[in-house]
Amino acid sequence: MGNKITIHCHKMMAIFSIRINKIITRYNTSTFLKIEPKMILTCISDIPNKRVASALIGIGKEKFMELLEYFSAALKQIKIEAYENGERKRAAGGGRDGLLDTDEKKLLFILFYLKTYPTFDVLGFLFGMDSGNANSHVHALTPILKRALADMKKLPEDTIKGEEDWKNITSNQKVVIFDGVERECVRARDHETQKMHYSGKKKDIVSKI
Repeated sequence: MGNKITIHCHKMMAIFSIRINKIITRYNTSTFLKIEPKMILTCISDIPNKRVASALIGIGKEKFMELLEYFSAALKQIKIEAYENGERKRAAGGGRDGLLDTDEKKLLFILFYLKTYPTFDVLGFLFGMDSGNANSHVHALTPILKRALADMKKLPEDTIKGEEDWKNITSNQKVVIFDGVERECVRARDHETQKMHYSGKKKDIVSKI
């Protein structure tokens, strides 16, 4: 009887030990083991062909390298301006390097975001960072890209402030196309205002934009 109880206790201890080891292994894997962040794009050579490049970042390799030159110059200039204005404590080149430690990675990151528009959770996962850092990088890199495109004379006009702006923009254009939409609005009480906003449709009250 005593031997049976002893054998049964040994079996129970063995089963218990196996389960505890599994729990510890799972816990160590998820908590203690450091998983190195992985990025889907580290350099333009990671993209195999023009078709994939167009799908991921919107431009080919040659245009990317041309843009990279202006992007690097704009990034350096913005850092200098921020340091001189007191917005940045360290001079350009100082501080710890993050995951996007090269200008090429930074440009790939922001172009990929603007081309595909993933959520910040997805963007962070693909570039080895959390969603908060992904959000911060997007807000930091967007104005740099905008300045680079402006320096290249590739940035379209955001707004037309008046007649002179309109003439300057369209003077060399053979064809100008207007693209407009209609949206529902509250019907004005004044008859003249009604006529000004009436689009010609009988059912819905819409505003001409």
